[in-house]
Amino acid sequence: MKTCFRSLLVLCFVLSLGCATSLVVSDTNQRLPANTPVYVAVDADGGSGDRIHEGSGLLAAVAVAKALEPYTSSRLMGLNRESRDEALASARRANAAYLFVPRIVSWEDRTTLSARPQSAELVVSVIEVESGNSVVSAQIAGKSQAFLSTGTPQEQLATPLSDWADQLFAR
Repeated sequence: MKTCFRSLLVLCFVLSLGCATSLVVSDTNQRLPANTPVYVAVDADGGSGDRIHEGSGLLAAVAVAKALEPYTSSRLMGLNRESRDEALASARRANAAYLFVPRIVSWEDRTTLSARPQSAELVVSVIEVESGNSVVSAQIAGKSQAFLSTGTPQEQLATPLSDWADQLFAR
């Protein structure tokens, strides 16, 4: 009986391990100058299927702003959802050099005991504020371990966003 219980315990542990995954796909190898001021826009709340996760637009913007922190002289962020034109006007008022516009593709916030992972996927566009032209776009995704949905969707984005920011800014 003890052997059976131990085997079951080991099996549950192994199944809970899974692998955390991340993805960064950028459309360019362009580098931005470090220590420039940036503005991060807030997207509409996202989700998966018919389920929308309230506050996810703001959480995604906070995750992007946090990843940019080591590379920029200042980071300002919208507090509410703005259209591209509204965000560009806000970035100009803030004297930002670049506008970061995260768009939520998928946002899956699950309970801890769910067998399905926490995950989030964004497309982040970078716009040069002065010209209004898009200079970089990247698809960024993060997913928790299978079977143990630890962390939040924005925490799953932390590593891939930091990796992307490290590639994006010239030092």
